[in-house]
Amino acid sequence: MGIRIDDETLSFFDPPSRELLRVRPNPLTSEEVRRLRGLRPAGPPPRPGVEPVRVQRRVSAVGTIWSAGRSSSSAARTQARP
Repeated sequence: MGIRIDDETLSFFDPPSRELLRVRPNPLTSEEVRRLRGLRPAGPPPRPGVEPVRVQRRVSAVGTIWSAGRSSSSAARTQARP
């Protein structure tokens, strides 16, 4: 696994294909990055995967949708309008 360190993000990628696997906020300060050992020039940015991202959603009996651990009520959107 390769890690590209940018100012705001850490990009995790597969080195042979350079396919982007995950992006996370960068918790490191610029001083902490300078102290890391074994750094190399970044090269081209990783590319996103070509296949669609699969997600799972659940809808409760009252119309609340759960996606990625967050809920959203769909009841107001599905009510009939006069």
